[in-house]
Amino acid sequence: MEPVTSVPEDSAGAGCTARSSQDTRSAQIAAAVAACLATAQWLVFRPGILTPDTVFQYREAVTGQFTNVHPPLMALVFAAGRRIGVGLGTLMWLQAFTLHLGILLLARTVLRRVVGNRRPGLTGPMLGAALLVASPLLSPCMFYGATFWKDVWLAIALLFAAVAYLRLVDRAEPRRPFDFAVLMGLTAVVPSLRHNAIVILPALAWLVWHGAPVRDRRLCLLLTTASMLVALAMPRVLNRLARARDADPVGQVLALDLVGLWKAHPECRPSLPHVKANVRADLVDTRYHFGHVAQLLWSEPIIVEPGMFDREPLHAQWWRAWREFPLPMLEMKLRAFWPLLGLDQRLTHYWIEHGQWAEDLGLRHEGWAGAREAVLRFGDKLVARQKTLRWVGRVHGVWLAVALGLWVCARRLGARAAGFAGVAALALAYYGGFLLASVMPDYRFMFPATLLVQVVVVSTALGALLRRSAGRAAHAGR
Repeated sequence: MEPVTSVPEDSAGAGCTARSSQDTRSAQIAAAVAACLATAQWLVFRPGILTPDTVFQYREAVTGQFTNVHPPLMALVFAAGRRIGVGLGTLMWLQAFTLHLGILLLARTVLRRVVGNRRPGLTGPMLGAALLVASPLLSPCMFYGATFWKDVWLAIALLFAAVAYLRLVDRAEPRRPFDFAVLMGLTAVVPSLRHNAIVILPALAWLVWHGAPVRDRRLCLLLTTASMLVALAMPRVLNRLARARDADPVGQVLALDLVGLWKAHPECRPSLPHVKANVRADLVDTRYHFGHVAQLLWSEPIIVEPGMFDREPLHAQWWRAWREFPLPMLEMKLRAFWPLLGLDQRLTHYWIEHGQWAEDLGLRHEGWAGAREAVLRFGDKLVARQKTLRWVGRVHGVWLAVALGLWVCARRLGARAAGFAGVAALALAYYGGFLLASVMPDYRFMFPATLLVQVVVVSTALGALLRRSAGRAAHAGR
């Protein structure tokens, strides 16, 4: 613990005023930089990098016929935007702006926590840390900021949740109700962005409990419980609002597990009559890949019959398999999860996508075609040739290990690192959630957790260097 020195009231007030002014200025600079980056992406990719998921949800918004293949929140936002004359390009700009602003504000918040009051001017370090994280060396933000994906929205939610939480647990700052309202609001919306994001609710509950600006434990419990109930209810409310048809997206995961069990453990087959009746045994050995649902749904030739996805027998057999073969089923989960970490892949799947058009929906490229092609070629070259750099920028397994190390260190440091353990736990919970639902070795799925860890770690390292430099300068001046 550092010694506490008394400061004259006038000096303290002047210091707070100066710090507030600097905070305002750095926030304005962050917003300006985020706007510049978003505008550059908008000019190049307008209306955005459209993928099958984007077009699928936009088509739902246009036709008014929704499903729960994807949570309908994005499609509802599309539909609302169209009604008030806001096009996909404008929504794309807002997404890119918010993503970059979240990175910048989290970098500033972490730097402030690490450096403390010894160096009030952190605008330069904030920009340096944020731009390093947003560079293709560490992340595909250049592309993902321009791609309308639910994973990007979730990344934005985690960034701002981390900012609000770190501010709430900063002992040098009062716990502001605004930050707590932001944290509760983001907690409520997270499960509505991605089906499996519900697994991080316990971690978010801890953030809400620990960050609550109230001393009454009963009131704190009430607020935490209320945020969890709203978060659990929101997906159902949105499904009913959209009148979304139930396409049983969970069934895809269950079928993938059961067919994997049928393939890897022949001794289990007598207990899997539903699989046996609907699987094309001649194709399983050559076509089935653990953690890749394409061969079950759309990659011809399909290795299962449509009856495989009949809800009642599929769900019943999956639960029976867990009761009778818990260890083999856990093995299936781990084998599906492993490819997502990227540790044994030289080319990470879908680090970027070139996108597609949907002329029938009025979606076509409207940006700077030459620059777009140049940027996409650069992305392809980076993925194809930079084998060594992939370990810092395209392998989730590396950052999962870093997140675990951050959590352990923060727990050991205790009060000196208050908040960092909670942020690390949030990232680890999101990584772990894919043990339940890994359907493709797609880089973007774990992108929100990796981006969160990258911003925190890079900003912490830079803050530690600044603090050490300030300490040496102070020692030399004595």
